[in-house]
Amino acid sequence: DTACSSGLAAVNAACSALWNGEADMVIAGGLSVITNPDNYCMLCKGHFLSKTGQCKVWDKDADGYCRGDGIGSVVIKRLEDAEADNDNIIATIVAGATNHSAEAVSITRPHAGAQKENYMQVLQMAGVNPLDVSFIELHGTGTQAGDAIESESVVDVFAPANVRRRERLHLGAVKSNIGHGEAAAGIASLLKVLLVYQKNQIPPHVGIKSELNPLIVKLLEGRNAGLAMENIPWPRQPGKKRYALVNSFGAHGGNTTLLLEDAPERPRI
Repeated sequence: DTACSSGLAAVNAACSALWNGEADMVIAGGLSVITNPDNYCMLCKGHFLSKTGQCKVWDKDADGYCRGDGIGSVVIKRLEDAEADNDNIIATIVAGATNHSAEAVSITRPHAGAQKENYMQVLQMAGVNPLDVSFIELHGTGTQAGDAIESESVVDVFAPANVRRRERLHLGAVKSNIGHGEAAAGIASLLKVLLVYQKNQIPPHVGIKSELNPLIVKLLEGRNAGLAMENIPWPRQPGKKRYALVNSFGAHGGNTTLLLEDAPERPRI
């Protein structure tokens, strides 16, 4: 139970079990069902929830998050086992990491340095250049502090100011569509990325209701990175893998990051 990152932390734990040979198949995910008003009261008093509804991720007027129910899971195997079983493989998780924001100003606020360390760890584990990552699914709650910190950590690693990306870095945040599923939020983000691989298309971000946060606009200047604001084709290219990253932050102060790539191509019978 890692609060908002529980779903993705469960997947990270499942992958670790598979990589270490402790299991051969794992079902992992998250569940959150709103059944009473107690958490609403607590979250309102803590000024976490939006007074205007939707999670307005990266919006100038973002004022908190909107709660949402959610349940989701994925079946995970080692790649060689899934291929031997002739499974339908949507994508491959090549690396995962979880750490904690020990230097954050509070347990509920992310820390850009800790998030960047997580990104670099998974990139090094997988041997992937950050400039080769094409799509990042943000944690993206729609809070002023959280959005600013996460955007800083993401662009500093994947679209650094001193290096010009040849291909645009596309960003998204599914909480704007379905709300913040809390314990199920991480698995919702992963399921969205799996759909991006399956459909070969990045969907538009719907969280901007007024205009993009000026602080983030300034941060993005010259970086060739930004939110996908329309349907963007993301086709497979022969001999080249597509990389995507899923980021999740928990209100217990933890970060979980997964790096994904294309499943091996195989003929359909």
